[in-house]
Amino acid sequence: MRLAVRLVCILDNVFILAWIIVISMADDPSAFSRSLDPLLYGIQIIGVLGAIGTLLVLFHAIQSWSKPGRWVWSKLFDTLLALSCMAFTWFIWHWNLINFNLKY
Repeated sequence: MRLAVRLVCILDNVFILAWIIVISMADDPSAFSRSLDPLLYGIQIIGVLGAIGTLLVLFHAIQSWSKPGRWVWSKLFDTLLALSCMAFTWFIWHWNLINFNLKY
């Protein structure tokens, strides 16, 4: 389960880095054309996978608190990780970064 949680975090980071790279590559708005559509769809698919993976991270945090032998700091770390993934998912949903409607 820890490996899956780390993969979700990697997906979230790749998503943000990909958006930063795409936006920094475009010097002017005319750079966004149909030629970037496959790249933008790929980035959005990574975002959707990260958003779905947030449920896995949340489940892992809940399981962490139900295990009596776990260290308190591990439980807090898992909880903070779940909260950060939920905040990330809210951010990408709120700012329409995973909207598959590419209108230029």
